[in-house]
Amino acid sequence: MTGGTHTTRRTAGARPARPARPHPAIARRRRAVRGLPTRAELVALAAAGLACGVAGYWLATGPVLSVHGVRASGYDRPDEAALEAALTRAADRGGSLLAPPVGTIRRAAVTFPWVADVYVARDWPVGLVVQVTPARPVAIGVPAHGARVLVNTRGQVMGPAKGVGGLPRIVMPGAAPEAGRRIPAGARAALQLVKFSTPQTAARFRKLRIERGRLVGLLVNGPELRLGTPTQLRAKALAIEAVLTDASAEEEREATYLDVSVPDHPALGGLVAYTEPVAAEPTSAATPSAGTADPSAGTSTGAAEPTADPAAGTGAQTQAGAAGDTVQDPSAGATDPSAATGQGVTSDGSADPAAVEEPDPLIDPVTTGGVSPSPSSGG
Repeated sequence: MTGGTHTTRRTAGARPARPARPHPAIARRRRAVRGLPTRAELVALAAAGLACGVAGYWLATGPVLSVHGVRASGYDRPDEAALEAALTRAADRGGSLLAPPVGTIRRAAVTFPWVADVYVARDWPVGLVVQVTPARPVAIGVPAHGARVLVNTRGQVMGPAKGVGGLPRIVMPGAAPEAGRRIPAGARAALQLVKFSTPQTAARFRKLRIERGRLVGLLVNGPELRLGTPTQLRAKALAIEAVLTDASAEEEREATYLDVSVPDHPALGGLVAYTEPVAAEPTSAATPSAGTADPSAGTSTGAAEPTADPAAGTGAQTQAGAAGDTVQDPSAGATDPSAATGQGVTSDGSADPAAVEEPDPLIDPVTTGGVSPSPSSGG
């Protein structure tokens, strides 16, 4: 301190002085100007919100809005009452009219083989309506023993298949399961192929089964099916469809198998390879054989034709028989053709000059039956 003046030095690092709290009245005034609630108002709001939450939970889960009835629509099977009872039990498991347990209801409904899916709607004031989408059979299960059964898309047995046709056949080992039960795993692989195929192609499948770990079957009016291991069934179904689209009906009947074990390289096997017919080359002369005439002898195959023997000067007849050629010797009593016929012809049909008679000079060749005048008569 010097000369009556007081100097205050601020120490480095010292904290600034804390501002004094405003008066409560001033603080209330500031909150009122800003529109902020007071502390008491905040507590009251929190209490009211908690009360509303409890009341809402009680309404949602309590007996006031609980489901008191479930009605099935679009289902007219004999087990309709059993279905509605199962749906009612499922609706009572942790749900209410405001928040019905749709998943639980659907899982209970699809245990029935004739139910494909359901749609849940509220039936005010305290009920639910379950709209049922009926299921349809997609295949016929053929057990090793017992009656055939209908099978839906989930692989459930729907009941007897009496009087139902136009569906693919799936072979099942043993007896058929009861209605509502699923078919064996091996048969389910064949069912997957049916589901991936078009209805027209699937209707032609017969005897689909697993043999030694491979899926095989038959096509109606077609070849055997070879699908290999039960994998890539969607691709194999597309390969079958492509081959059947390109092949003709005649090729399908003639083929012995359709192999789609490798879907990218399907094979339609057993077809007879087509070769163009080769025209026969004409021959200039026939080869002499038994029953065939020697060309040098001038005879035809399998026929007797008289020929003249140049060396003997007489007609020698050559006959080609089934056992061989027989030749008649003129010295052995052969008949002279000219003597037999009474006409001067040779064996080859030409006139014999020695056998032709000289014309009578007294016969006029012009006037038939007339006599020509003699030179001596002067007439």
